Amino acid sequence: MLAKAVEQDDGVSLTTTDHEGRRLVTEVEHVIAATGFVPDVERLTLLAPELRDRITTRLGSPVLSRDFEASTPGLYFAGLAAASTFGPVMRFVHGADFAARRIAHHIVRRTPRVRVPASRPAGFLEPGTSSQR
Repeated sequence: MLAKAVEQDDGVSLTTTDHEGRRLVTEVEHVIAATGFVPDVERLTLLAPELRDRITTRLGSPVLSRDFEASTPGLYFAGLAAASTFGPVMRFVHGADFAARRIAHHIVRRTPRVRVPASRPAGFLEPGTSSQR
């Protein structure tokens, strides 16, 4: 576990601890860090438990269609939650454009077109009628 990172003149000094509490200091030129976070639909408590139960998952991640839709119609996942279906690029901002366009296109395709009748402004006269009484 990373305990400390200190910038030095030509790099970084990293202090890590192992599971027994032993410390190891390593001096390096570059650091690439990752959180090790793993998506898990069950931890998404903002979704009702009944909804979480209806989402098909694989190792905690939602199984998504080609349009990022979960097994529950109308529910979409992007970002890290989509990485197990679409690959690691979804973990980064770079993948957001593709995901957003695909999701938006899918929503537009499946939304029925509704014709809204044109409203007439107050005082509008039908053709052939007179404003004189």
